[in-house]
Amino acid sequence: MDENELRELLTLGHELRGVEFKGPGSRKDNHFAAKVVRAVLGMANHPDGGRVIIGVEQGKDGRLAVAGLTQEDVLSWSYDSVGDTLSEYCDPSISYEVEELRFDGKSTIVITVQEFRQVPILCKKDYQVISDKGRSQLATKEPSLVLRKGALYVRAKRKPETSEIPTQEDMRALLELATRKSLAAFVALAHKSGLISQMPPPPSDQDRFEDQLSDLLDPAQ
Repeated sequence: MDENELRELLTLGHELRGVEFKGPGSRKDNHFAAKVVRAVLGMANHPDGGRVIIGVEQGKDGRLAVAGLTQEDVLSWSYDSVGDTLSEYCDPSISYEVEELRFDGKSTIVITVQEFRQVPILCKKDYQVISDKGRSQLATKEPSLVLRKGALYVRAKRKPETSEIPTQEDMRALLELATRKSLAAFVALAHKSGLISQMPPPPSDQDRFEDQLSDLLDPAQ
């Protein structure tokens, strides 16, 4: 991602299914880190993955703007540190990249998340916070789950937000994606072992990329 791409996303004024914004914060802040993990889980279960951008918040006027991160916050989101946090909550493991992106002199962190390899990613551990309920002296402490063990988080179709799988439509779409991956893996293995010698192997990611690039460069085809 570059500065121009981020500017275009900010101009839209809202999140996309493949893009989620988080305000400024440190990975060392466990509550904030749990919210980022939740977003990453949703992107991992989204077709083609997505990006979680840290350091962007919505102003009082409703517009998205880069608030920026301190250098200490930036350093807390190193690739290895993010990996430690994700491994604590995600099963199976997630493929991702981390980069610092400067925008108008301010730092953001962009976590690019790859679509799950074979099976959807589950949350393997609870993260719970205790918040005050009510403003009186009799206010009670109420637990709130940011992450729930066993939950399947997705980017919902009806609204670009990360949530536990909300509708039958979202569930069917995820099952279809997982089924296609399993079938492709089986065909590739069967072809390699000689069980399907007459059938050509499925196209690789590189083959698909080159086909898409060819279409873009030569739209007349």
